[in-house]
Amino acid sequence: TEYSGGSADFRTEDRILTLTAADGAKARVVREGERFEADTSITFNQTTGIMSHRGMATFTPPEGDAVESAQMVYALDQGRGTAYDAKTSYSQGGTKWLIRGDMPYAAVDSSFMSHAQFTSCDLQVPHYHFETDEIKIVGGKVLVATGVRLYFADVPVFWLPFIAQSLSSGRSSGLLTPRFSINDIVRTSVGYRRRISNVGFYWAMSDYSDALISADWFSETFFSLTGSAQYRVASRFLNGDLNFRKYWNAGGGSEIAFD
Repeated sequence: TEYSGGSADFRTEDRILTLTAADGAKARVVREGERFEADTSITFNQTTGIMSHRGMATFTPPEGDAVESAQMVYALDQGRGTAYDAKTSYSQGGTKWLIRGDMPYAAVDSSFMSHAQFTSCDLQVPHYHFETDEIKIVGGKVLVATGVRLYFADVPVFWLPFIAQSLSSGRSSGLLTPRFSINDIVRTSVGYRRRISNVGFYWAMSDYSDALISADWFSETFFSLTGSAQYRVASRFLNGDLNFRKYWNAGGGSEIAFD
């Protein structure tokens, strides 16, 4: 275990070490690839193996993204911790999901979050985000959330009982990235019609089949639901796809098409 800081105070009777950060630096504890840093001080109880801190803290696991929090406790010997108003991120394919919320339990094999929100928009005030009651992240590979609400700015537009999002690299199931512009959230003129498209889910059923469903909304014009499925039977040289579109226009009419 490596300890570093501007100064250190060790109480031998209680076996409590306090590291104080130097000006412009951080106090740090590193062990087996795990890194715990704080911009003010770190207190490490060697008897219990528990670390606490003052100031903003960052925990970085051997693999994966760092967790930042102003209130964090980590049990070094047990490899698990608790953080409130925590910020972290996970990458899925070319998409980076930014997640913020309370993290009552975090470990390498699984983590739980509550009162959380996540988005792939990296702006200080994101164009859109999902809010959820609970999130479970299994081994940094799968994210499962319940009670999910989709917001554009601060306006709720969609609800799902749950979602399951793969965080693995390569072809995998997951949410589609919605497409819209800033004018679709804050109209620059009264006559501008908002449009939001590609709100949906992609399902990689197997190495040889997949399915997709997405929604497209155009203010005062139409709403459509589009789906597609593809398959390939390698041993019989068969492949094909099925597409459908359900369309509702502003006049109340609707149509459905298959091909």
